[in-house]
Amino acid sequence: MTPPAAPGRLAGKRGLILGIANQHSIATGCAQAFAQEGAVLAATYLNDKAKPFVEAVTSTLPCELLLPCDVQVPGALEAVFEAVKANGAGWIFCCTPSPSPRRRICTAVWWTAPPPASPRRWIFPATPSCAPPGWPSP
Repeated sequence: MTPPAAPGRLAGKRGLILGIANQHSIATGCAQAFAQEGAVLAATYLNDKAKPFVEAVTSTLPCELLLPCDVQVPGALEAVFEAVKANGAGWIFCCTPSPSPRRRICTAVWWTAPPPASPRRWIFPATPSCAPPGWPSP
């Protein structure tokens, strides 16, 4: 069973986390931090082989949706955003963590509304070219 969201600066807010592969993923740490601040999450998994590893992470978080997303498949990313949109209002961020070639973590977070706390604590630079469809650029 998914635990309820904790009270915090993101209480009542919902966000999408892309890139959870297992308990050691950068995205897992991001998801845990957002959940500790009260956010309710949606997450994606790459394929059926990866799904149990992602479920092990999301089962400990307030995660409403778990969706397949292989960005190499045309339309997969758009299908994720449509499913999130169809799930209702309150979705205010999308987080896509990834390591850079220089071993620095580059986390992109897009907000559909002003962040509820200091954005410098949550947001690292994101390029507008990789913003989700229909989401405003940072």
